[in-house]
Amino acid sequence: MNIANIIRTTGMAGIAMMLAAPAAAQADGQMRLSYCKGQVATSSNIGTQGENTVEAASYIPADMVSYYQNLRIVGINAGLASKLNVVSLTVWVRSELDGENLQEQTIDTGSGQAIVKGWNNIAFDNIGAIATDKGFYVGYTIRQKGSCYAISAVGSDHDGGLYVNTGSSWEDKCGAGLGTLSIETIIEADNLPTFDLAATSLELPHRVQKGTTVPVKLFLSNMASRTISEFDVVCNVDGMGEVVHHVQKTILPCNEDSVIFDFTPEFSQPQSDLKMEVMISGLKEGEDIDMSNNSIYSFFDFVKFDFSRKVLFEEFTTENCQNCPVAIDVITGVLEDEEFSENVIALSHHSGYITDWLTTDADIELLCLYGTGGTFAPAVMYDRYNENGVPVRQVDVANRIKEILRQRLADMSDVAVMATARGDAENNTVKVTVTGGLDAGFSLSDPRITVCVVENNIKAEYQSGAGENFIHQHVLRAYNEVWGAPLEWDENDEFVYECELAIDDSWKCEDMEVIAFVNNYDAEDINNCAVENATRCDIEWVKGVGTADAEQKQVVSTEYYDIAGRKIARPVVSGVYVKADRFDDGSVVTGKFCVR
Repeated sequence: MNIANIIRTTGMAGIAMMLAAPAAAQADGQMRLSYCKGQVATSSNIGTQGENTVEAASYIPADMVSYYQNLRIVGINAGLASKLNVVSLTVWVRSELDGENLQEQTIDTGSGQAIVKGWNNIAFDNIGAIATDKGFYVGYTIRQKGSCYAISAVGSDHDGGLYVNTGSSWEDKCGAGLGTLSIETIIEADNLPTFDLAATSLELPHRVQKGTTVPVKLFLSNMASRTISEFDVVCNVDGMGEVVHHVQKTILPCNEDSVIFDFTPEFSQPQSDLKMEVMISGLKEGEDIDMSNNSIYSFFDFVKFDFSRKVLFEEFTTENCQNCPVAIDVITGVLEDEEFSENVIALSHHSGYITDWLTTDADIELLCLYGTGGTFAPAVMYDRYNENGVPVRQVDVANRIKEILRQRLADMSDVAVMATARGDAENNTVKVTVTGGLDAGFSLSDPRITVCVVENNIKAEYQSGAGENFIHQHVLRAYNEVWGAPLEWDENDEFVYECELAIDDSWKCEDMEVIAFVNNYDAEDINNCAVENATRCDIEWVKGVGTADAEQKQVVSTEYYDIAGRKIARPVVSGVYVKADRFDDGSVVTGKFCVR
């Protein structure tokens, strides 16, 4: 008998009264007893082959029901992972696993209620009081006409959670790692608790950036037997005071729900470990009988910068590589996906398999990231993090590339990076300003800032493995230093770095952009050269002032404005800005630029 490898849903062991009920699980004035947290599996390995009868049950101990007066079981919800070959389903209550049915109800083709995959909500016709001085079993019997694996077990194991009879005797599977049976007992009693709304969890970003409004999600559970339709959520943050959100939301008995409210921090300086406490109050329907579960709290950092990660995705490719065009098609498809197009920054190195006319000195020096096993193309790196001992890896299928990118994007960075770039096509230069900040967790042995000019839409001279019209994208053209310049920051954990890069007349201005990233450098360990965060920006091209004019005209001040025309210190968040350079002769040159 194989009862392993069942598909399970995470649950919480140790909780006897569960609150995520299926639709129409109980009426107002009723409650539900369960261990399965309202979950039902979509497939199962618990069952038998051929025509047979199988049973499954959970145990309700006396201490779970002894409080209730005149307890009545009015129905059972039975969750099935499959309905294939199920002829009839009988739910029951027993004092012993192999004892007589104290209550029972059957559904089949003749009962008027169809058997379904998922939750079967079955009401008892014979409702009577149940003794609460001792425990009892609730379960079901399946009569099957052929092979059937319908018994659903989910979440974590629980004492009394799962008993199975797929042959001639019952087996205790409560500690077998299969989870608990998807079954719920609907009860009534003379003294059911009336109103009890509990705050169960609170979701808010770990970092909240200055000048932003973020959603806060509060999860709620109606722990009692009466419907709640209106209440207050009181939010209190250190140093800000209370904000009351009035909520109109119907939450049925023994059900979970959530509310979302906006939060805008009001602090002048970055702070860490700020406490947000949220409390439920003011139930419209009546007094909350248990205030001990009405509040919950979490902590967040108030930061000046956006520490969201952008992944630096580096390719090794050359025109001599006949396999590269196919790999590039796969990579391009991923990078153009809406999920990654704004958050993944591509950079191509023309090395790895010989070299070509686009190869730079940096492309060759970076071959050390292959380690000692030799070089090859196509190859890629994700933030220069290592796999199997080296940062460089083979190109995976599209789904695997997406999976790796999602993992990297989910990891919040401890450094924020933003860049602006101004190009002078007449003098063949691009001046780049990189700004950013560090969070408390930032720690690198030798942090560097690397700045690159890349060019897109370059027609290949001769690309092996492709036709005549092959186009190269995000090709490294110019850079400040191969491993970046030392990163220095001030007493406020902010940094400003500027550099000027030379460009070539043959490069197309409209196809160039700038990439900047913070990385570590370790000459002794290639696996300690990872990229911590990256950014890219368009180049704002201005008419060159000429050599003679350049000697006479000097920039005496630079001012920044937001898109609404308001003067700002300098750009610190993503958006469109205006930069104004004032020269010593009184002239002013302005232009828009984008910070991503």
